[in-house]
Amino acid sequence: MSILSYPASGAKPQSGLALISSLVTGKNKPGRMWQKPAYRLKFMIRSLMFPKATLKVMNELASNPMRNEILHAQPTLPCKVHRTYLAVNMLREQHASGLCDHYRFIRERMPLAMQLGHLEREHFKLASFLGKDEATYSISMNSSLHLDKEGEITLRFLDENDEPLANVTFALINFQGLSTLFIGAIQGPSQNIDHTRIQQATKACHGLFPKRVLMEAVLLFAEKMNMQQVFAVGNQTHIYANPRYSKRKKSIFADYDSFWETLGAHQHPNGYFHFPAQVKHRSLDDIASKKRAEYRRRYQLLDEMETQIRNRFN
Repeated sequence: MSILSYPASGAKPQSGLALISSLVTGKNKPGRMWQKPAYRLKFMIRSLMFPKATLKVMNELASNPMRNEILHAQPTLPCKVHRTYLAVNMLREQHASGLCDHYRFIRERMPLAMQLGHLEREHFKLASFLGKDEATYSISMNSSLHLDKEGEITLRFLDENDEPLANVTFALINFQGLSTLFIGAIQGPSQNIDHTRIQQATKACHGLFPKRVLMEAVLLFAEKMNMQQVFAVGNQTHIYANPRYSKRKKSIFADYDSFWETLGAHQHPNGYFHFPAQVKHRSLDDIASKKRAEYRRRYQLLDEMETQIRNRFN
């Protein structure tokens, strides 16, 4: 769908009950799972079990002129209040409020091209830059169904073949009375990607790991979306800490706590990590002269990325 066609093609507002009815009856099938009567029946039963939370989300979604695009990108969205979402120790009411917050923030604060672009199948590119190896690396964003339990938006660090070497998934919510970019997951590449690709990308980025570059982009994204703070789950608050996902937990190899601490984040008693507005960079004056040139190139790469991301919001 083109940006120019959006105002004319936006879905007309409807009630949450009407949207629920269209999903339960199969009139609206935003994804393959909705073609299965058993899936629709399960959704209906759980909606009756948790009517308040379900209706809150569905009313917000039903009133959104981009609900068709949202449901196409996140077909499991109506079911997210029925299960563990974003953090293992969040309550159902927090799930419902957070989902409503996210799509409200998107409507109010995100440029239209970015709204549409990140909901489409192709990733929306935020920035690209040449590495030391003359290969092009990029930062992109999309709404990933594969990470739908950990948030609504995924930022990715892509290599020259558009293979993701790092992913960060988050939602934009109100948390403790402040607008918050809340990270539900950070991941490296898929298991079929050779680890040497990470080493090559790190060398190409003058010693910066893909996850580190990506987190710089995430913090800048939070700033441009006027988020007042950034939080993330830790090892004990990731959704896979739920016994229901015990098998999947074995597939997580990252030590969230240690990595967040390297970025200057500190842990709260609730198990979440609170980030500084920016990752602290060492002053060139404090760096040994033989390493100063490499650090200067690191900062130039980050400055180039920052400029491009800022321009995406202009």
